[in-house]
Amino acid sequence: MKPILTYWDYREYLKDYYEERKSSDAFFSYRFIGTKTDLDAGFLVRIFQGQGHLSGKSVDTFVAFLHLSGREEEYFRCLVDFCKARTDKSRARHYSKLLEIQGFQTTKLAKDQLALFQQWQHIPIRSLIALKDSDTSAASLGNRLSPSLPPSEAEASIALLLRLGLLRTNNRNALELTDTYISAGPEQIRPVAIREFQRETMKLAMESLERHPPELRDISSVSVTLNPKDLPIIRDRIKTLRESILKFSSESTGEREVFQLNMQLFPLTLRKGTEA
Repeated sequence: MKPILTYWDYREYLKDYYEERKSSDAFFSYRFIGTKTDLDAGFLVRIFQGQGHLSGKSVDTFVAFLHLSGREEEYFRCLVDFCKARTDKSRARHYSKLLEIQGFQTTKLAKDQLALFQQWQHIPIRSLIALKDSDTSAASLGNRLSPSLPPSEAEASIALLLRLGLLRTNNRNALELTDTYISAGPEQIRPVAIREFQRETMKLAMESLERHPPELRDISSVSVTLNPKDLPIIRDRIKTLRESILKFSSESTGEREVFQLNMQLFPLTLRKGTEA
């Protein structure tokens, strides 16, 4: 069984713990756990299958049942809070705490992965370095961004990309891209990271209305009526358009700049009782 400090969902840890104990003890069961924790066996099944959560009091009971102490106990308690968090801000806070408990090396890498999406400039700087005609000095890269950034911030972005292995210096001491795909980190934190990036770029889209002339942007909107059941079809059409633009981008030639394309579809009305 993996060490508890490698888990990102306490229910997966409990499931693995159960299966390991069960493999060596035929009498070990959910009913047995229930007698030790004062919890209903049926409720425990749902928890171990990821369909519910432990209460605060139950966490105390499970810490004792699992014989957790010290760093492992702290991690388990924080892991429960992380999995139960309902907002991105709360989830990110507990995630940072989990990283601290895991240790320095893991913390550094994972925080860098999250930081990659928390500020908009990292992705376009990487894209600029991919262009053959780009001056890759921090001053030049920062000046070319819109809005522009001071050299110190561009330098910090380059350092982050190097640490994550998304950039490297070649034998001519010049920056270049690696073949590494950009990752938003562990699955449990990925939605938080992606939404951070989306918020950043949405702000830039709003600012673009004043910053850029119409010939350099295309910002339009349309309000439509749809049956919510048709959303999968709309998503497929958006995906097809997005993929066709990505293909066109790969085939584009001549002088190029970095553009951000945001596609936004969201409800302006909701029937009572359908809110998330």
